[in-house]
Amino acid sequence: QKFAYDYLVGGGLEQYDRPSNCKKISSDMDLVDEFLKYRSDAVKEAKELELLSIVDRLALNFIYYITPSSAIGNKMDPFVWSTMVKSVKAEHRIDDISNKYVLWMMKISQAARRNIDEAKTLVRKWAVEDDSEETTLYQDILCDMFKSYSDVYDPSKFNEDTFVKDTLTPILKNYFPNDQLISTEGTNGEIIGSKERKKVFGSESGGKQGDFIVYTCNGAKSQLLCLMECKPPRAGNSDDLFKAANCLKDCIEKSVRDGVDCNDFELYAIVSEGYRCRVLCLDLKYHGMYRLVDVGTFHIPTSINNMDTMLGVFQVMNHVRIMVLEATRLCKKSIRIKENNSQDMTLPSFDSLVRILEYNVYRD
Repeated sequence: QKFAYDYLVGGGLEQYDRPSNCKKISSDMDLVDEFLKYRSDAVKEAKELELLSIVDRLALNFIYYITPSSAIGNKMDPFVWSTMVKSVKAEHRIDDISNKYVLWMMKISQAARRNIDEAKTLVRKWAVEDDSEETTLYQDILCDMFKSYSDVYDPSKFNEDTFVKDTLTPILKNYFPNDQLISTEGTNGEIIGSKERKKVFGSESGGKQGDFIVYTCNGAKSQLLCLMECKPPRAGNSDDLFKAANCLKDCIEKSVRDGVDCNDFELYAIVSEGYRCRVLCLDLKYHGMYRLVDVGTFHIPTSINNMDTMLGVFQVMNHVRIMVLEATRLCKKSIRIKENNSQDMTLPSFDSLVRILEYNVYRD
């Protein structure tokens, strides 16, 4: 059987006109206007039941996935596309990791290839020589990971929960420890922003669930700052990027309802597809466009033979932690203000697509 899909389900907007006095991205052209023109084409294709890519489907909900590898670049003027990519790259620069950490990690990685106990001993030696806050963070993560990894450890054989527990939780729990600023929730925690959107449309289903969630400590007005979605190596293709992007949109809209000024507010998602983890950032700084940006990519070690990939983990996650803590401070500051300039910027989303048999589809 062949299927088509109804993408325009629920309370989303097919057409949108921006306010005449809204802020524009600084450039020689109106980049938001260019995106909305592209979105109009995506809406038209959705009405005609054309098969849409994930990037096109995100555009229906006003989410602009900006990445050099995105297929959307083929549907726009190349100059427009390159201008947008350059504009976001300048805003998300990841600092290099210090050479002293590179040297230690190369030593530990080489030791792990010989014997995992030798690598553990080297980490303890490192802890004696350097107990600074940043160094301790790396050491704690490695110690936790070495509890799982062994000479015969093979993460590709495990289910999602075990894969998360052994490979990703050691990283996330150390970068985001529970304290007076943030709290975390583990596997399958319900995402509040997603639940609230579903209630608006009378849905009986609960909110989407994340594999790891970071919240602010603001009681009833706590905000999601970062979520992680994971599919283990043995899983097939997933829709986690699409799911994560829409969850971030739901959550940034909740933050606006709760009084957060989103002009400088960014939310993060870590989408783990096996050993490869993409870090995404979503903001709402311009009317009519939620920017979804590829911030960076890191790879989880597949075994004790490539522990050096942890350097990439540290480099990208250092940036994510800084930005998440900055968002925490912004929440605490702006949430006390009764009014902000973001209240009229949120836009409704279409709901989950509906699959229909092609022979039941009638076109005018």
